[in-house]
Amino acid sequence: MESPARLFNRLRERVRKRRPLVHFITNFVTAQAVADAALAVGAAPVMALSPLEVEEVARSAQALVLNAGTPTLARFEAMLRAGRSAASSGIPILLDPVGAGATAFRLELNRTLLRELPISVLKGNGAEIAALLGRDFALKGVEAQKEPPDPAGLALAAARNFGITVAVTGGRDFVSDGERVVCVENGHPKMRSLAGTGCMAGAVVGAFLAVADDPFDAAVAGLGFFGLAGEKAAGSAGGFRDAILEALAGLTEAEVSAGIRVTEVTMRRELDLTLYVITDHRMLK
Repeated sequence: MESPARLFNRLRERVRKRRPLVHFITNFVTAQAVADAALAVGAAPVMALSPLEVEEVARSAQALVLNAGTPTLARFEAMLRAGRSAASSGIPILLDPVGAGATAFRLELNRTLLRELPISVLKGNGAEIAALLGRDFALKGVEAQKEPPDPAGLALAAARNFGITVAVTGGRDFVSDGERVVCVENGHPKMRSLAGTGCMAGAVVGAFLAVADDPFDAAVAGLGFFGLAGEKAAGSAGGFRDAILEALAGLTEAEVSAGIRVTEVTMRRELDLTLYVITDHRMLK
């Protein structure tokens, strides 16, 4: 992977120049925040969710983001239709399996999307990703009650199991494509106090996915860029949500270069063949 500073700035500039159309089928709780985040980084969001139009909209987009936060049968049908349409046109798809494992319906919905669609990036918290792998991990509503003991190993195992790029989000984000594992350390605890920040992060990753050559790069850069915006916003005297949007729109190349914290993770596989242990961190510059 090229240096994170160069990657972040290059993809952000591509988004600004190309203004990619990103199709979101997202949950109604955070739809406004998702659209605002996409606009702030320079993408053009469209929030079409009717099964009668999603195939047409998905074909015209440069990325599709599926968020299972408020699932219904109609919304599930729309996701499948949009996903198949996007796949037929070679359009990358991000899946945010919000609350997977909280109910049997959510779990089966997300597993079906993973099985039926060529997902490019799977982004979820540790409990959601663990549930999709068939592991038991605590959820309270759609939030993880605690972080998994081995998020890097979880990301690697999920990436190898599903054959796609996986991002396990939390206090630190871990991204893997089944071979590489990196830790994105940007972010601020205050972000966890605002509803919708996870969905907003998905919007930024989706915007980067629309212009990136590699889904792994899009996930790393999108999560890092959003986390850095959260850090800048935390020091603002204004409203935190508005400050995040201002930071997403206004972060300079110098601020990105100086503020990113992306670490390459070296893993060692344990004898049980399921647990991966971090053996080394190397900061990427």
